Amino acid sequence: MLEMIKKQKLSLKQACLHFHLSSESLIVTWQKRFNESGLAGLQPRKKGRALMKKSEHEPNKRKPKSAKEPLSREEELLKENEYLRAENALLKKLHALVKADQKRK
Repeated sequence: MLEMIKKQKLSLKQACLHFHLSSESLIVTWQKRFNESGLAGLQPRKKGRALMKKSEHEPNKRKPKSAKEPLSREEELLKENEYLRAENALLKKLHALVKADQKRK
């Protein structure tokens, strides 16, 4: 295709019309890739971010689970209190949403 454009001395617009291309920049990009890498530069490229390679020397970033000491009674109650507060807030929000939905109807 690039050779044909040179032989027939087509302008970028004429080449786009002849080859049914949407943009002149495609031809310019292809020409640049061909000049830099030859035919290999015109091969399709993978899209997206490259995958990270796992290093054999890099340890896993997760912390190993350690045998924790049992929680004290006070810590258990604080944890339960926190859970119940979150549950209460969720139920209040659900109730408000149901009420608002009933008002709309």
